[in-house]
Amino acid sequence: MNDKLFETLTRSPESSILDFKERCFDFAGNKEHEDAKLVKDILSFSNTIREESAYIIFGIAENQGKIELTGITGFPDDAILQQKVKDKIFPRPKFKSYSYVYQGLTFGVIEIPVHAHTEPLSSPIKMKGIEIGKVYLRQGSSSSDATGREVIEISKWFESLQIKLSSNNILASQLADAIVVLSDRNQALSIGLSLCIGLAIKLNNPDFERFCYLELTGYTEDFDQYGSFADHRIMDVVATPLSIRLNPNFSLSGDALLKHMLTKEHFSEERFFFNKSINEVEGAISFLREKNDKALAAYEIDDKLMYPESDRINGKVTLYMGLSMFNNMYERIRKIALKNLLDMQRSQF
Repeated sequence: MNDKLFETLTRSPESSILDFKERCFDFAGNKEHEDAKLVKDILSFSNTIREESAYIIFGIAENQGKIELTGITGFPDDAILQQKVKDKIFPRPKFKSYSYVYQGLTFGVIEIPVHAHTEPLSSPIKMKGIEIGKVYLRQGSSSSDATGREVIEISKWFESLQIKLSSNNILASQLADAIVVLSDRNQALSIGLSLCIGLAIKLNNPDFERFCYLELTGYTEDFDQYGSFADHRIMDVVATPLSIRLNPNFSLSGDALLKHMLTKEHFSEERFFFNKSINEVEGAISFLREKNDKALAAYEIDDKLMYPESDRINGKVTLYMGLSMFNNMYERIRKIALKNLLDMQRSQF
């Protein structure tokens, strides 16, 4: 509960999911009668077909159709209310109760969430106003007996919730597995992204689906069509129009060699949109690791892709990239994928 939700509820009329009571149950004064009222309320709200939690709020008076927030002086502990219905309702109901303070006044709240029970709830014992095995539900702002058809509808509703719960459990497990795979740096990102694209489709996340698809298949050369969506693919590379041959036995690390190149004429540092697929990224990383970071990856491109104003005919530019460049980009991809998975996990479950 929070103030925004409390205000929304208290400005709404009573309904099949909302009930206001001026006073709390008087368990000390008339125990059997008050116990029965609590049991019937829990039964009725639990059996009501809905998509959101139902609420009973104590400390609200209704005067000529107007709601007045009066508050209450005390509210029983949740454990007491749970104990009072424990053996009086089957299957055991799912609810929680608590005090809530709003504008200096104390209110009691019973919150009954949507829960996948195995069957419609009823009481195994006779109580005041409650028949053994009778199913009750909310009709508008009051409780009533469920008809045979309504009992069938309630049963089907619970069955659908069970199916949804099973499906959610499967998705939750798949999300957890994908998070484990992406977090394991011994696992290729291409494997994790293959899992992610299916989850993005199932959980209706088109942006993440697009991200996974483009990472797996590669981007086009036109960065402008992606904008900030592909910022993680920008690399600071060393470019040169010269055709050179690197000594395969050089002793410098890749980063050191790139710095050395930048001290020479016709070599410059340029920002480049690396559009290759994740498999090609992994191939480059694997190659450079095999060389113990004593090599560079080289890509030849049309110089107009790097220098749009170039007037060279069929001019080419060679781009040199080191292991750390690929590793940094690879980790950016991992970070984006993990964030999307964790966001989906929080929003869905």
